[in-house]
Amino acid sequence: MRAAVDRVRPAVQDIVDSLRSMPRRPDRITLEFGVKVTAEAGVVVARSTAEAHFTVGVEWDTTGGTGASDAG
Repeated sequence: MRAAVDRVRPAVQDIVDSLRSMPRRPDRITLEFGVKVTAEAGVVVARSTAEAHFTVGVEWDTTGGTGASDAG
């Protein structure tokens, strides 16, 4: 299972980094992901695949103005 999570870690980090670098930084980022791991064994080769899906939520506190760049 750790190998499957390690494979999606770069994509998760890219999503979080991209959202944090927005002109008005979100107050909350939620990221849910699912991983499907399958393995097939053949006579000569073994093959494994992993699929992942992401659900991203981004929220701003419109009353507190805590974003990095509220001027505008």
